[in-house]
Amino acid sequence: MGMEGLDEVLAELLEEWARRARRWLIVAGILIVLCLAMIVALSIRPARSAQLSCGPLPVLLKQLVDRYHEFVVMTANNADGGQVLVTLSDAGTFTVLLGDGKACVILAGDKAELNNGI
Repeated sequence: MGMEGLDEVLAELLEEWARRARRWLIVAGILIVLCLAMIVALSIRPARSAQLSCGPLPVLLKQLVDRYHEFVVMTANNADGGQVLVTLSDAGTFTVLLGDGKACVILAGDKAELNNGI
């Protein structure tokens, strides 16, 4: 095999490597876009917590009862003297509120159940 044959083999190898590299770059790009989409999706607050946000505690509790049929299942005081409330509905929706006279929704979801320590 002369130099011309070696050049052809090297050219074919480089071409194949370039094709594989392009495929991997495309796959990596798709994975990066999917990961970014998941991060954005996970960072968006649920629509209902955005609707309720912050406000006077009695008003927020009334909205939770009226809109989602949630009732308070737990209250606690944190180390800063603020109050933590957890509400739950029979359908499984729940909300966690933090505050004192004015409270904010810090977590909301729709797949909760009480297990009574079991």
